[in-house]
Amino acid sequence: FGRLFHFLGILVLVYMLLQTGSRAALLGTLAALSILCLVHVDRRIAAVFLVAAVFVSARLLAEPGLLARVSKQYLYKHEQGQADILQSRLQPWKAAEKNFRKNPWLGLGFGITSKAESGWSLEMRSTGAMETGNGYLSSLVQVGIIGSAPLFLALALLLIGAGRFAWKVSDPWFTSIYGSTLALAINAAFEGWLIAPGNFVATYFWMQCFFLNALICRFRPATAHSVSFQISQTEGLWARG
Repeated sequence: FGRLFHFLGILVLVYMLLQTGSRAALLGTLAALSILCLVHVDRRIAAVFLVAAVFVSARLLAEPGLLARVSKQYLYKHEQGQADILQSRLQPWKAAEKNFRKNPWLGLGFGITSKAESGWSLEMRSTGAMETGNGYLSSLVQVGIIGSAPLFLALALLLIGAGRFAWKVSDPWFTSIYGSTLALAINAAFEGWLIAPGNFVATYFWMQCFFLNALICRFRPATAHSVSFQISQTEGLWARG
């Protein structure tokens, strides 16, 4: 029954993930699963992916319009008209890039009130987009490349170092934590909450980064504990003999 409950739990999680309609969440989950399979791949996991690939291929052959319908519903967030995979992110990125080009190296500083903010109105449109000022794009605008480089470089080094450490120790618990952190980083790159004071997801992400760094410094795989315990027992028996 344990495997059945695990399988049902995975189905529920996949269903909840699809219901969010978030492209960034889907991409982050796929990246985390890829890391897990890369580090801990075996024949059983390969067989599961093979069966899933055969099932999806057979379903698409039986109903050719299925992929287009699923893509329209989940990948494009029910947008009408031209379907662009980055459609909901192009306007915020372009607005931030326009301000970033004014002073790319040192930024514009903190507390800058723009004309767009002074002319704010209550009108809301479903096709519009607005940069809220909480993301890494705003940090680039405020402190520029020189001010933002240390933070982004430290985050990149942490993810790269943790990936190499996960490959070295091959512990499923550590790989899961690393996969979760990587998925959140990918989600933050699209959603713009990487530097958002008071944001729950941002707070959880940075706590997980600190926890991941602490694990790299003091982590010992479960196999290492059991092997050291067996060696100590063997040495004790030899000493008694």
